[in-house]
Amino acid sequence: MHGTTYGGNPLACAVGHKVIEIIERDRLDETVRAVGAQLDEGLRALQSVYPTVIADSRGLGLMRGLVQHPKDGIAAFAGQEASASAQFVNKLHEAGMLTVGRATRLCGSCRRSTQRQRRPRRRSTRSRAWRRSRPAERK
Repeated sequence: MHGTTYGGNPLACAVGHKVIEIIERDRLDETVRAVGAQLDEGLRALQSVYPTVIADSRGLGLMRGLVQHPKDGIAAFAGQEASASAQFVNKLHEAGMLTVGRATRLCGSCRRSTQRQRRPRRRSTRSRAWRRSRPAERK
C-alpha cells in the first residue's frame, strides 16, 4: 500500500489516534497548563531580576520564549560579535540546558544560521506540456 505524508495512511492514523488517547488518559494537557504556569511565573521573576537583559516572556504552556534587549544594553554581551540571543543560548547550552535560539547566528565562531535559507526558484523557459512530452530527457 502506498500513502503520502498527509494522505491519511492507516498506520499514521492509528499512531495519531493512540497519541491522542494517551494525552487524554494521562491528562497531559492539564499537566502542561499547570507546569507552564509555573514556568511563566519563574520567567517573569527572572525578568524582574534582570530587566536590562529580558524584555519579555512569551508563549503558551511549555513552549516559552524570552525576548531580550539589544546586546548594546547588556554589558556582558556588548563586546562580542554574536547577537545577545545567540550568546544567551550558547551560555544555556554550556550549562546543560536544552534550548533553541531564534538568532541569526547561534555560534559566533561557526556562523551557522538558524534561519532557513530559501533558494530562488529556477524558472523554466519551456512549457509544462513540452516537459511532460519528453520524460526521457529529464534528469
